[in-house]
Amino acid sequence: MRIVFESVDPGSLEPVRDITPIIDSSEQASVSLDLDSDIGYSAQFGFVGNQAAIGNAVRISLVDDAGISETLITGFADVTESERMGKFETGSVELEGMLAALRDTCAPQAYVVPGGTSAASVINDICAQLGRPTAIPSDFGAGSYAQCIVYEAGTPWLTVAKEAAARCGMRLTQNRMGFVTLMPTGTAAEEEHWLLSPGSTEIITRIEKTTPAEPSPTRVVATWSSADKSLAASADAPVRGAHPRDVHLDVSDIEDPSTAVLAALAQQELDRQSQQESEWKFSVLYRSVDVGSTARITDLIDQSVMTGTITHIEFDMLPVLTMSVVVRGDVS
Repeated sequence: MRIVFESVDPGSLEPVRDITPIIDSSEQASVSLDLDSDIGYSAQFGFVGNQAAIGNAVRISLVDDAGISETLITGFADVTESERMGKFETGSVELEGMLAALRDTCAPQAYVVPGGTSAASVINDICAQLGRPTAIPSDFGAGSYAQCIVYEAGTPWLTVAKEAAARCGMRLTQNRMGFVTLMPTGTAAEEEHWLLSPGSTEIITRIEKTTPAEPSPTRVVATWSSADKSLAASADAPVRGAHPRDVHLDVSDIEDPSTAVLAALAQQELDRQSQQESEWKFSVLYRSVDVGSTARITDLIDQSVMTGTITHIEFDMLPVLTMSVVVRGDVS
């Protein structure tokens, strides 16, 4: 398994050149996938050579002996420091996921969404204005605007796009190739399984386990109000339990939502907080997994089992490829 770094065109996301030869193997290189982050993807690495060859965007991939490639991240490249040593340049590069373009750019004038507009088409329109390719079908039918909404000039495009995604009952994200896309707010159907036992060779470090001080909420109530009206919608956990705990989420900062949007936001918050009951972190040998997938970890040492969602993956690429995984969920 070898690691390949490519400069890619930030508009088409097509490869431009292989920059692996100028990657500094003496400096730590890592990739981070974070389900809780607005941007979701980041990375850092060093280089020795021609800084201009790096370009504005970089893709990092794994290639096996058969030539089959798996992309880890595609993101905007920012040279954070550099210096010249003789005829060579050395420095460090940080990558941010493609959603950074939406976070760092605002609507230059009032952005009008007519009633009946598909929420997915709003995301596609914003990304088209910013030159960001998407992987959202034009006929994606879930979610629409019941009435006209006007976003003021200066509203971050990421805010508009995230609200549109919520109308679809989805999360705004990007795939590893760099295309903006949508992810279901629930956990994925596939399940990864790790086994921790005496003498285990797959899990490299002992599992670190944390439990938050507060229990998971049993209900989230999302509320919105303006000068002349107010709305509310809630999401409930499947089991209320002996100690109900309600959480109130004020979303009055978004533009004139429907009750369906409030319900989707309440469900997202319930899902997020429900996955905080316990958190396990461990380092493992590499395997092909992604954030948002369901995981089950069996610890034969203390006879416990965690079932939850993979929320964070950190790939340490040099000198040996390993990955740290964070899973949130329920312990039995």
